[in-house]
Parts: sequence; structure tokens; C-alpha cells
Amino acid sequence: MLQLTNRCETRIELGGGKSCTIKPCQLDRRDLQLTLTMETKTADGKIQGLNIMNVVTKPDQEFEVNFGGMDLTMTPQLAAE
Repeated sequence: MLQLTNRCETRIELGGGKSCTIKPCQLDRRDLQLTLTMETKTADGKIQGLNIMNVVTKPDQEFEVNFGGMDLTMTPQLAAE
């Protein structure tokens, strides 16, 4: 489960210099668009790679995606506003 707030970014450190920022946008009562941004940095902090992907899914439904060379599985859950 990944607790998200509509239109607020959440950053997850994945290790190995990789991090993923997730920005949810509730499209309607059933659909949720997630903008995923994968950033890879070198040991000295310089950006080595940047990938961006949009995924449309449903809240509380698990999905899997291959993104930035990693397989990610998550279940997005929107917090009440």
C-alpha cells in the first residue's frame, strides 16, 4: 500500500542512487492518474538518468509496471482530503 494525497508529490528512495517521485491526480470517482518520475544520480550527486511515465489505475488496486529498469508493484491509496 502506498498512501498518497491528491495532487501532492511523494518521494520514495529506492537505493543505488535511484528515487521515484509519484504525483497522483484523481480523474474521477474510479480513476487515478499517477505521474512517476524516476531519477538516477551518480555517487557525486549528478543526475545520470531521468524517466517519466503516466499510469492510469484505480485506487486500492495493485498494479505492476517496469519503469527505469525496475519492476515496481504498488497499491495506491488516496488519503481523505
